[in-house]
Amino acid sequence: CLNAENGSLAWQIDLAEDVHSPFAGDIDGDGCSEIIVGTAYPDAQGYCVFAIDDPNNSHDCGLLYEDIGEGLGKGFEFKSAGKSIYLFMPKEAQVSLAIYDAQGRLVQRLYDGVMSSGGHTFNPTLETKGVYMAVLRYQGGMRSLKIVR
Repeated sequence: CLNAENGSLAWQIDLAEDVHSPFAGDIDGDGCSEIIVGTAYPDAQGYCVFAIDDPNNSHDCGLLYEDIGEGLGKGFEFKSAGKSIYLFMPKEAQVSLAIYDAQGRLVQRLYDGVMSSGGHTFNPTLETKGVYMAVLRYQGGMRSLKIVR
């Protein structure tokens, strides 16, 4: 990670050479982007998904981007609502919504197909307590939500 003030190296981590599928998002709600990557093989603890986060506990440092779902139209919403996931589609679109565990394994596919416009509520079946990621993919983008059970 580079220091934004002078471009010097602030911190670094080493990952395997098989890093793939990177995306960025504020998954811990601190107002800073984390970089999320996957690896083909698990580490010693069995993890295949890693969130690269600032170890200095920074807050409100900004986001790398703000994916507001423009590809889905103005008024798009994707949020956690208690034990449910709420999705508002301003227009019909092809989407995929799935839940992944902390190891990057698919836990449940909630939807895959053409979704009609309007509000949609999903109630994932998460039997084990832990941290999960709801991932919504659509033409031109992807959104993610952290879910804690």
